[in-house]
Amino acid sequence: MHETVFASSLLNIILDEVKKHEAQSGHTCRVERIYLQLGLLTCLEEHTLRGCFEILAEDGPAAEAKLVVERLPLAGRCAGCGQEVRASGRDLACPLCRGREVDWRGGRESQVTSIEVTEI
Repeated sequence: MHETVFASSLLNIILDEVKKHEAQSGHTCRVERIYLQLGLLTCLEEHTLRGCFEILAEDGPAAEAKLVVERLPLAGRCAGCGQEVRASGRDLACPLCRGREVDWRGGRESQVTSIEVTEI
């Protein structure tokens, strides 16, 4: 299950950042929100990812954290119509000409863009 491995790595990143913030501020922190960007082709199911993260984060500073996921669209160039196009769903045909000869780029990105914490 990819989501469990991803959630575990995500939690490690979050906890490392919380420790750094606590060391600098001198306050204990609670994580409120985690903002993620995920490429369309990451093969991570958001509902399952949230569930795995909740289980792994229990009893820690991220126990109540909400994952806010932004799915990044694919960008590509269609050989059929020659246009630069974007796809944000599972239909990978060119949205302009419906051709299937699109050179898609990216789609596997995953990045924590920000973390909201509350000092307690």
